[in-house]
Amino acid sequence: MPRSKQGIKRSPVNEIDLGAAVEDVLKNKTTVYSAAKKYSISKTTLLRHIKTFKASELNTFTYRKNNDVNKVFSDEEENLLVEYILKASHLQ
Repeated sequence: MPRSKQGIKRSPVNEIDLGAAVEDVLKNKTTVYSAAKKYSISKTTLLRHIKTFKASELNTFTYRKNNDVNKVFSDEEENLLVEYILKASHLQ
């Protein structure tokens, strides 16, 4: 039987520290490990954000949350559903 992740809570990422750590690694040439320790960020998280920043070819790093993984409806479908529910609620 697989282990359950129920009850495991990850601490939220501090956007300012993450941005500072990415800049520290890329501009000041510090190691990922030392920057992760200095800013109290997971090494894997820092590596993932550095990799996506390099692939994006942007000038400055901006942290974006990616909550689209659990999304069921697209934005257009969601708006249509909201309109339908509001219309149906006014019929009674």
